[in-house]
Amino acid sequence: MTEPLTDAEITRYARQLILPEISDDGQDAIKATRLGIIGAGGLGNPALALAAATGFGHITLIDDDVIEATNFNRQFLFTPADEGQDKAVCAAAKAQAQNPLITVTSQKARFDEATASDFVLAHDIIIDASDNPETRLCANRTALAHNKPLIFVSAIRFEGQLAVFAPHADGGERMACYECLFPHNPNAAEIPNCATVGIAGPITTMMGAMAVLEAVKLVTKMGRIGTSLQGKLMLFDGLSCHMDVITTKRDNHCPACSHLS
Repeated sequence: MTEPLTDAEITRYARQLILPEISDDGQDAIKATRLGIIGAGGLGNPALALAAATGFGHITLIDDDVIEATNFNRQFLFTPADEGQDKAVCAAAKAQAQNPLITVTSQKARFDEATASDFVLAHDIIIDASDNPETRLCANRTALAHNKPLIFVSAIRFEGQLAVFAPHADGGERMACYECLFPHNPNAAEIPNCATVGIAGPITTMMGAMAVLEAVKLVTKMGRIGTSLQGKLMLFDGLSCHMDVITTKRDNHCPACSHLS
């Protein structure tokens, strides 16, 4: 059971506590949540920074990459002095320094079949801020296997996508999973990525922030704060400043979830 908010926490989170949608109960729920973030890059940086600032009680960041100069246009937790360091370790240390009232840990490892199960089991919510289809498929299948909510976020060029896959959360009919929307592609290596087509820094920050907001909605009881993206996919076009939210449909032949009730 999570201990009551301390005086220091009440002061730090005062502007959240006065929101009737959050209040003491909501902040208690945020504090009690173990949040796992896959990826410490352009999406993982803002997700980690804002999750820490929001007060998620325990956050773990997993990534096996190192900091490069090409990261600096969007990965704002890093400075040139950090070049060559491990992303997860460096980012976690900076988030911990920003909010010493929570616990931020890191795993210098790739999220794959060898590490996925233990990582997902150790957390209440997973934010998939990775940048490749293989990791996303692994995150989806592992979250399904352990009945954990998965927040998927992506960004490329001036565009972003965001969805919440928590089919168990409302006790109703099972909804679409990630693989229902994005089936496995054997030619995934040919899919455009940020290194080949580019990425605007503000897009990753915006999408990472929205992923954290969806996590807040989940832990403070779905539906209490606005409308969750569960069962929906949000598409954002930064050039036209246009956002679409479409309702997703479960694929009855999906290899990841069709066997689940």
